[in-house]
Amino acid sequence: MSKSVCLFAHFSPKGSISAYVYTYLDALSDLNFDIVFISNSAVLEQDQIRLQKNPRISIKERENKGNDFGAWQWAVQNNLIPADTDQLLLTNDSNFGPITDLREIMDVMSAKPGLDFWGLTESYQGGQHLQSFFVLLSRKAFLSEAFKRVFSQDFNNFPKKSIIERGEIFLTTELAREGLTWEAFVPYPELDPDMDPLFLHNPTHYYYHQLITRYKYPFVKKELVLQNPENLQGLPQLLEYIDLKTNYPVNDILDALVDVYDRGTTPVNKSPHISAICHLYYPSSIYYFLSKLAALKNYPCTFIFNLSTTLFHDKYFLRVLKQAFPGSIILSSPSVGRDIGGKLLAINALIKLGINSDYTLIVHDKLSPHTPTGKDWRDKLFRVFEEKGLPKLFQTFEQDTATGVIVSKEFVKNEYDPDNASFNCTSKENLLHYIKAFNMHLTNYNFAAGTIFWIKTGILTKFFTANAPLDIREGLERGNALDFTSGTNIHAWERVFSLMANAEGYKITGI
Repeated sequence: MSKSVCLFAHFSPKGSISAYVYTYLDALSDLNFDIVFISNSAVLEQDQIRLQKNPRISIKERENKGNDFGAWQWAVQNNLIPADTDQLLLTNDSNFGPITDLREIMDVMSAKPGLDFWGLTESYQGGQHLQSFFVLLSRKAFLSEAFKRVFSQDFNNFPKKSIIERGEIFLTTELAREGLTWEAFVPYPELDPDMDPLFLHNPTHYYYHQLITRYKYPFVKKELVLQNPENLQGLPQLLEYIDLKTNYPVNDILDALVDVYDRGTTPVNKSPHISAICHLYYPSSIYYFLSKLAALKNYPCTFIFNLSTTLFHDKYFLRVLKQAFPGSIILSSPSVGRDIGGKLLAINALIKLGINSDYTLIVHDKLSPHTPTGKDWRDKLFRVFEEKGLPKLFQTFEQDTATGVIVSKEFVKNEYDPDNASFNCTSKENLLHYIKAFNMHLTNYNFAAGTIFWIKTGILTKFFTANAPLDIREGLERGNALDFTSGTNIHAWERVFSLMANAEGYKITGI
C-alpha cells in the first residue's frame, strides 16, 4: 500500500485552531494521509491535545516566516517527509472544505497515466502554474532536483509577492522544465475559453460558482468570503448553497468569520470612549467591512448598525454580526437617503439612548458600483479607521482642540465660491437651503467628501438634539439617487455633516 504524506501549513495570531481546519484535517485523515501539521504560530494546549487524539497527525511549531512555502521548506530541511513516502501533498488552511467528496477527485486524477504532479486549479496570472494551496506530488516529483531547487530558496526573508513568484509559480515551472508532467483538475481555459491576457482572474475567486456547481469543486477560499476581491455580486448566496446543498457544516465558516473579528472580551485600551455609526447596504462586501471595523473593538466602543432589508434577513450574516459584535445596536430600514438616511436613523438611536462617547465614527460600506474607482475610494476612505493609525488619530483630537472632524486627507474638499456666495456642485441649492434652515454661521467650507469621518460626539449630539434626525431623514430622496445631473438633499448632507462642526467653531483635519 502506498504511503501518502501531507505537509499542512497553518497560522493563527492567537494560536487557536478553527473548526474548519479540523474538518479539513479529518477529511485528509480519511484519505489515509499522514499529516505533518506545521504551525507558523504556537498552538494552544487544548488544540494540541485535540490534534494528538488523531494518530495520523504530528504537530510541529515554528516561527512565522515565509508563509506556507516557509513552513513546507522547514519540513523539507528538517527531514519530516518519511523516506518511504510515495506521494506528498502540499496544502494549507486558506480554504473552507471539502464541501464535496475529495476522494472522487483524487481517484480521477490518480487514474491519469504518467502524471507526476497535479493540483485542483491553475492560474495564468504571472504565468501558467498550479495554485499551491493543494498540490499533490509523486515520489519522482518531490525527490527531483527541481523540487530541491525550489525549496533551497530563502522563503523566510521573501515578501509575499516574491513568495508567490518564487514559490507558487516557480514550483510548477521548475518541475515542468525538468520534464515532469502535470495537470489541473479544472484547467483554466475550461473556465475562461477566451483567455484575454488583459483580464486574467484568480479562478477560485472569479469562477467559484462555476467550479462548485459544474465541477463539484471541494473548496471555498477563505479570502473569497472574507474579502471578495473581485466584488462578485452573487457571493451572499454561497453560504446558503453550502448549508442546503452540501453536507459541509456551514457553522465552520461562520465561526471562522467571527474568529477573524475577535479582539477578546476586554478592550486593550481604556480610552477614549468611542461610538460607531455604521450603515451596511452591499451584501458583497459585508465581511470585508466588518474585518475593518473590528479594530475599533480595541477601545470601549458602542456600535450602532443600520442594515438594509436584505442584510437584516440574511440569517448567516446576522449571526456573524451578533456574535462578532456583542452588545451592538442593530437597526434596519428601507432605502431612504442612501447611506445618509441610514446614518440619521442610527444617530437618532445614539441620541435617544443617551450613549456617551468622546468621538464617533460615521461610516458605511462604501463601494460606489456606479464608478470604476469605487473600490479605490473605499480603501482610501477606510484608512481613517485602520488599526495602526487610531492612536495617532485620537492624539490629534486631544492635542489640537480646534479639530472637530477628521477624515483621510485626500478627501478634505471645498466647493465654496466666494464670488457668488454659492457652491460649485449640482446640490448647491439644496446645500444653501440647509445652511439657512439651520442658521449656520460659517467661516470655513471644508467638508469630508465620501461621508466617512470621525467627529467629536458632542457636535453630533448638540446639533441633532436641536434638529430631529428622523425629520431630516424624511426630506431625503428615495432609492439610488445620484447627483451627476441635478442636486439632491442626500449629497447636500454629505457637506452639512462637516459644516455643522464649523458652525460650532471647529475645523476639519485630514490625516
